[in-house]
Amino acid sequence: MLVLRDWKTPASFYPEASLGNARIKTLRYRGIYAAYGLRGHHYYRAINLPVRTLAIDGKTWMVDDPPHWWAMQNHATFYHGHVLVAGLGLGLIVHTLHANPEVEKITVIEREKDVIGLISPLLPRGKVKIEHGDFWDWSGRVDGVFFDLFVGGGHALFLEALRTYVQLLEQFPRPIRIHGFNNDNFDKLGEEISAGRPRVDGRRLLRDNSHGGLSASGKRLRGDS
Repeated sequence: MLVLRDWKTPASFYPEASLGNARIKTLRYRGIYAAYGLRGHHYYRAINLPVRTLAIDGKTWMVDDPPHWWAMQNHATFYHGHVLVAGLGLGLIVHTLHANPEVEKITVIEREKDVIGLISPLLPRGKVKIEHGDFWDWSGRVDGVFFDLFVGGGHALFLEALRTYVQLLEQFPRPIRIHGFNNDNFDKLGEEISAGRPRVDGRRLLRDNSHGGLSASGKRLRGDS
């Protein structure tokens, strides 16, 4: 099992701060946590691991723990050109997209002004634009969409995520990726819809996503005393 005693992401260097109803703070992971198969790991042991979190109105909306950061690094490899991002969070996807030389422009739509004010000064400059508003009201031409508005366990939200994917596919070009879920299944569905032969096996999709997907905070399986 992977053992982690130290942990760093770009968010590790954010100051702990608050603005309005948004707050950046640090948690300490101790115990065994789910890794969801990312980087070939199903679980990892955290030894007093520092993890940055974003809370809104006291509720955790994003963390930079290992599976979340690894997932953002993987997501970014699928994109090129102009990428539209739904939800700012800690801005992890902005960091990974910005590091991808194939990505020319990043537009982030965030509805919480306090999150924009707190996080945007900590992000890379140049090809990043952050807009305040509702994602579903946005219109324009892009080369792909990254959707990160789901908070909670992936298994419970899977059917809603599936409907969201189909809705996004009607409005935007692929790649379309939804954070927290098995996007391989969504990609297969997108290929079938594009070819005019969608065959959705809901039970198979649900089974293949049965690891539950990423939740807003780390899923601890066993704690250390």
